[in-house]
Amino acid sequence: MPFIHHNVELKNTRQPGQTGVYRNTLVKDELMVTYKPGIRTLYDVWQDVYPRARNLNCIGHRPILNPLTQELSNVFEWQTFEQANERADCFGAGLRQLLKETTGRTSDAQSAVGIWALNRPEWCLVDIACVSFGFYSVSLYDTLGDDSVKFVINHSELEVVICSANHIRHLLLVASECPALKVIISMDPLTGHNNGDALVSWAKEKGITLVDFSHVEQLGQQQRPRHPHVPPQPSDLALILYTSGTTGDPKGAMLTHANMVVTLSSANSVYDYRFGQETVLSYLPSAHIFGRSLDWIVLAHGGKVGYFNGAVDLLLQDIQLLKPTVFGSVPRLLNRIYGKLAQATINAPGTTGRLFRLAYKAKLSTLRQHQGVTHPFWDRLLFNKVKQVLGGEIRMMVTGSAPISGEVMEYLKIALCVGIVEVYGCTENGGNGTAHQQGEYRTGHVGAANQCTELKLVDVPEMNYFATDPQPRGEICTRGPSTFLGYLKDEEKTRETIVDGWLHTGDIGMIDADGCLVIIDRKKNIFKLAQGEYIAPEKIENVLMNDPVVLQVFVYGDSLQSKLVCIVVPDPEELAALATRLGVKVGEGNSNAKALEDLCRHPVIHAHMLKQLTRLGQRKGLKGFELPKALLLEAEPFTIEAGILTPTMKLKRSEAKHYYQQQIQAMYRQLENEAPRALL
Repeated sequence: MPFIHHNVELKNTRQPGQTGVYRNTLVKDELMVTYKPGIRTLYDVWQDVYPRARNLNCIGHRPILNPLTQELSNVFEWQTFEQANERADCFGAGLRQLLKETTGRTSDAQSAVGIWALNRPEWCLVDIACVSFGFYSVSLYDTLGDDSVKFVINHSELEVVICSANHIRHLLLVASECPALKVIISMDPLTGHNNGDALVSWAKEKGITLVDFSHVEQLGQQQRPRHPHVPPQPSDLALILYTSGTTGDPKGAMLTHANMVVTLSSANSVYDYRFGQETVLSYLPSAHIFGRSLDWIVLAHGGKVGYFNGAVDLLLQDIQLLKPTVFGSVPRLLNRIYGKLAQATINAPGTTGRLFRLAYKAKLSTLRQHQGVTHPFWDRLLFNKVKQVLGGEIRMMVTGSAPISGEVMEYLKIALCVGIVEVYGCTENGGNGTAHQQGEYRTGHVGAANQCTELKLVDVPEMNYFATDPQPRGEICTRGPSTFLGYLKDEEKTRETIVDGWLHTGDIGMIDADGCLVIIDRKKNIFKLAQGEYIAPEKIENVLMNDPVVLQVFVYGDSLQSKLVCIVVPDPEELAALATRLGVKVGEGNSNAKALEDLCRHPVIHAHMLKQLTRLGQRKGLKGFELPKALLLEAEPFTIEAGILTPTMKLKRSEAKHYYQQQIQAMYRQLENEAPRALL
């Protein structure tokens, strides 16, 4: 039985109000900083791999065969490392020349380049060009919202944004409010199909130079001798990733080249990548640390990055055509895969279901005895067919961004015959918190600190979490060479987040009996849903309180659920008026209290209130995942006596969760019964 590494507390490191410092048992001396001597920047990573892998396939996609029907090729079209290197060099030199012509910039000093597109080969080419020619990238992405995109452009002082053609119109609409923006580069050719000439004219009126990707490459091919590489230093910025935020403006997390090399090294230590033999489907957003790191680690080992076609409903088709060996995912997708596969296997009717349940029980027993995820008989008979849903070649799966239930983890390991590594981290530590080791059979935890990371738990007395608890509990803090520089132009938030070198994550953790970290709560009233979106419930509650019927409201969700639910205490008079408008009557002679209860339970009232609050949220700009999908109308107000409110009348969320636990579970069961069974 292989030894699974875990956290060990270093001697003489305990301080009042916190645990000692924990490290992975693999770390004997210094924390990891690189996976190979001499590799200190992303430029070094590329210069190391490309000469050795020049003839291997590097980046691929499914070409569009018909622009009108959007028909896709059934095969991936590939560019080799040599071709990718040539194109990135031309683009980088062309970008330098274009900025010289449009802005007068001649200095080799680092400057920012914005990227706004779904994952595609041009993303990788721009990334390589940036690390080779003295740029750092700033990622923009759709879920930031229109105002936030404008904020990011101005906050990071972007002179150039490289984007897919569908974003050009938006950029031109806000151009007058973004004085630094001078250049837009379309990843797509500017043709009659996308009104390219009209867009170029409109941009010119706005004082913006609009060109397409091929134009910059051609310019660079002509000007390459004038623009040699500008190799970065480890301390130079590699990228700025803006957090999606929950209230206020997004924050720009600054990550250096040294940070990114540490992140790649940490991932490398968890899994034995085979040079030139790995394939990954790039669909997790490159604008986030998880997706960006996964693509780079595969490239660093001469592997292939195949880009998804951009349509989520065709993602499964991409997977089956590409047949990836490394598959990074998030609980939202894995939960869907689980639901579809379980319905066809262990939950199937008749003989099929009985056979799969027998096979599942046998494999579950061996898994829990730490004997692996394969079985010589049941795999050959059943599960080798099941794993074809993800191409059949996956050797490693990674899940992150939110916790995943143990039941789903165990089922997928068994059904897909593959180990699954669960990781924990955040943008601010380069995604480097903790991870499962290969061969881990237990679920419900996120493993040991990465080899580049130390961690500790700090008391949170207001939530009754203490380092002195039987199983130490507290806010998770990490420290190590992957810790970010700070937030761009925001020293105050940086000082709040990094204290004496320790990054305060805001997550609450516990060290379990086996020395592994378990995520149990969130320090602030902010949490993630299963798909990874951050939720600020107070913001949503403040919106819903605009409805005159709503007297009090409690919005609930957690990281094992993909939807929000809410409990609403209605204003009795407003609810009665609503009932009259809807023609709803309750039994005559009832007391006011009984009448209010009856109205709260009436299906017509209930359905109308859910629709009414949904419309209100949409008008107020709430995103789809911020809208509660089920509600309970509660006749009894939240009170101090019930323990739900503080003396200053603030909602005590943990107590409210406990008080309404049964009702919350009932709402989620209702949503499960209503949910479609489609995979994607």
